[in-house]
Amino acid sequence: MTNKPHFTTLEAAQRLHRAPITLQKWRALGIGPHFFYQGRHVFYALAELKAFERHYAEQLIEEILETSRPITKTQALARLLGISICTNVSPKRHDFIGPLTPMNACPRSAGQYVH
Repeated sequence: MTNKPHFTTLEAAQRLHRAPITLQKWRALGIGPHFFYQGRHVFYALAELKAFERHYAEQLIEEILETSRPITKTQALARLLGISICTNVSPKRHDFIGPLTPMNACPRSAGQYVH
């Protein structure tokens, strides 16, 4: 999919990890990545999607750095990647980094969560 110069709404939504309806709403509001029509079909250029991803990542990093509670570089990276981390776990357990699910969640009292 990365070799294609243009993406449909569905393909662009998958690349951005969003629902297609989100991109439709962004178009209606005049926000989000630039798009173009070919006939009555909507397409997104690969360069525009990459630029939007970079811009979104920069905004997210700025937002994280401006929070009143200081966070570590690991926590900032976890937020950027959209994963949860659990730190400060007892020495007998390894720190967990990955998607937070009920099966692998660490107790709140044992560590810190980053969402």
